[in-house]
Amino acid sequence: MNIVKILFIIIWTLWCLVGIFKNFTHYKFYDWIIALLVLVVPYGISWLVSKKIKSNKNATKSDLKTNYPCIDTVWNENSDVLLNITECTFSDYMGMKIVPNTYPAKDGYNCLNENEKIFFQEFYQQLIAAKLSPYLIKLTRLSNGEFNVDYTTLCYVGKINLYQSPASYLAIKRGNKRATKIFHTLQEAETYISQKEEYSIEVRQPKDINSMQYLRGASTIKNLSNLSVEQCIEYIPYWIRYIKYCKRN
Repeated sequence: MNIVKILFIIIWTLWCLVGIFKNFTHYKFYDWIIALLVLVVPYGISWLVSKKIKSNKNATKSDLKTNYPCIDTVWNENSDVLLNITECTFSDYMGMKIVPNTYPAKDGYNCLNENEKIFFQEFYQQLIAAKLSPYLIKLTRLSNGEFNVDYTTLCYVGKINLYQSPASYLAIKRGNKRATKIFHTLQEAETYISQKEEYSIEVRQPKDINSMQYLRGASTIKNLSNLSVEQCIEYIPYWIRYIKYCKRN
């Protein structure tokens, strides 16, 4: 873009100078004023446009820092594109809005695990390929961890559950089958048994069952369970197809 601008300025300057050189012997005072204005006006417009673009870019960076205080960004100065975002929580993810289903919202409703990130990144790519807007997608986190997915102002799309329940840490006295206390973090459990040699820690990781729902036509609802992340991704085209169906009808 900068090369095109420089070439235009060079060509414009040469064209104006040639025109002035051919006719300057007949110029009066006001002719010189008009000729100079014609010569410099494109420079002024170019400068104003460049200033506006730079101002918008700086405002975008400022907004990112304000809205995402723990953001880690890599900004490509040549293409003005944000190349990478890593964020602990999201009010939106890749343009898709994340909202809670209760107010006040539960802590962590907008934290995405790695499986959810992988799934929604693929969903984003397929939306773009289908010429649908990711910015119209609303993800509502439900109490069981799954998401209701809506295409705003158009239709309900389906559900996706890739939620990973947190592990529990059981403090168990030697010889007992039941835990004396259950903790949500390893540090709490270790602190509890630090002075109790007869205790050990058992980690209990709940088994998560990934599930997905999609709709077909006017009334068909399909519920799928025991899926891998890859299998869930394979069903994204059904979401895309249903959104297009709603747009047609």
